[in-house]
Amino acid sequence: CPIENFMGKSYIASYRDANTNYCYKFDFFKGGKFSVDTRPVNNGCADETFVATILASASDVLFNKIEYLPGNTNEKYSGTVAVNEHSSSNEIILQMKINRLKKTFIAALSFPGCSSPSVTPSAAPSAAPSTAPSSQPSVSPSLVPTALP
Repeated sequence: CPIENFMGKSYIASYRDANTNYCYKFDFFKGGKFSVDTRPVNNGCADETFVATILASASDVLFNKIEYLPGNTNEKYSGTVAVNEHSSSNEIILQMKINRLKKTFIAALSFPGCSSPSVTPSAAPSAAPSTAPSSQPSVSPSLVPTALP
């Protein structure tokens, strides 16, 4: 999936950490935030109930990854989030490794599909050739002969 398909939006996904599910939010735009809702969750994550503890700020886009760095004194983490396609799922899947001692993380968000153009044609080509000419015949004679004498 090209990361451009996901830029300019925020995504929330659940991740199980130390036997507890937490919600993480990733802003996919420069200056956006990587944050966690520190309240344990049982029934999925929703934007309207998300209480953010900001961990890092989006810094740069590198191929299919977004880089996050500490943005101010309260933001202490740095890491990357890769974007993948996971066609067998109908929800966003978050995989992540967090090193709390070093304040680093590596994450991958897998999306159900991409919104890029299809490689499959929307209509099959016709079996019969066209009866309409593709160009009009010229009215002036050609200077180049069509056959040798």
